[in-house]
Amino acid sequence: MNKKSDKGNNTNKKDMGVVKLKIMYRVEELRHFRHMTQRELSKRSGVSTAMISFVERGKRHPTVEVIVALCKALEVKLSEMVKIVDGPEEYAYF
Repeated sequence: MNKKSDKGNNTNKKDMGVVKLKIMYRVEELRHFRHMTQRELSKRSGVSTAMISFVERGKRHPTVEVIVALCKALEVKLSEMVKIVDGPEEYAYF
């Protein structure tokens, strides 16, 4: 590999870390907004309580299937889970 390729791979790893953090905060935020426990979200989504806990703590990367199941259970569109917000505090939810 050349140095240019290595640099791109490091950027992608950094970006994935940011995405993981945003997913964990967004899932937890939406769950609390719906006044749901992890157990309730698990029953509604079919995703194990352990996996929900791992996702919220950033210990596991959820698959697309898990994210879609959580979206359905939380009654949000995937586009709302993966949302970029522009404003004075520009940040992205994923």
